[in-house]
This record gives sequence, structure tokens and C-alpha cells, in this order.
Amino acid sequence: MKTFKNLRGQLHEAAASIYNTKPETLRDAEDPEVLIQGYGRMRYSQLGKKITEQLEEFVKLAKRGNFSGIETNMKFHNVLLTGMLEVEKEMSSSVWKRKTTKLKRAGK
Repeated sequence: MKTFKNLRGQLHEAAASIYNTKPETLRDAEDPEVLIQGYGRMRYSQLGKKITEQLEEFVKLAKRGNFSGIETNMKFHNVLLTGMLEVEKEMSSSVWKRKTTKLKRAGK
């Protein structure tokens, strides 16, 4: 018999998505606000910086020999990295590119 916990694990839930799917300015289209499940919202550029900072922290932990700390942080890092890839895929879609082009032409 399948439990709710097993079913929930089998469902594919997006790690992150673009929060405002109707950007009003070119800046919002090129650097959208990203909603990360279980974490909150941040700009796309901030997400990239957060991932870079975490990788630098992994190096520090490894030099200290704290590999259990790396394992703990790796789970959260995986959520952010998966979210970054999902948002990049969403931003490379023709629908998002069309929105960006319209904003460029409108001069917003």
C-alpha cells in the first residue's frame, strides 16, 4: 500500500519558477524574481551569487575536513542549482523571449 509520503516523493515539484510571469520592465525580464520552494524569493542574479558563495563555502569546509557539513549543505545547494536550471529553461523559451523583445521595443 502506498502512503502519502511515497506519493508525494514521486510527484515532480518544481524547485523554482519565475515569480512574476508578466514583467513590466526590461530589467524584470532579464533579471526576474525567482520563487524557490521552501526558501523564498530572490532575483535571478542573486541566485547565481548564492550558488557561487555556497561552492566557496564547500571548499572551506573541505579544507577543515568537515565533510558532514558539506553533505548537509549539498542538499540545499542541489535545490538552488536545480531551480537555477529550471529558470534558465523557462527564460530560454520562445514565450519569455517574446516578452523580452516586446519590452525592448517599447523602451521600458
